[in-house]
Amino acid sequence: WTFDSNGTLTISGSGPMADFQNSTLTPWYSYKDKIIHVVIEEGITSIGNYAFMNTTSLQELDLSNVKTLGTSVFYGSGIKHISLPSFSQ
Repeated sequence: WTFDSNGTLTISGSGPMADFQNSTLTPWYSYKDKIIHVVIEEGITSIGNYAFMNTTSLQELDLSNVKTLGTSVFYGSGIKHISLPSFSQ
């Protein structure tokens, strides 16, 4: 993961994101009030438990590549816009 001066947290890698026991255990916790946008790069298949809990400045998130969400992923966040994958029948 990386965090830039524009408030963008980018998660990269492959497979499922790790689950966390609570939001204070996420590696980006010290930036939680500064995260405005989250980019989940292609290859990440799930968002771990509590990953973005209490990210009060979070406004935008693209989940186009994600298949599953953990527990309380966005609880207490300021999320305003989520892009979801398109589903076909």
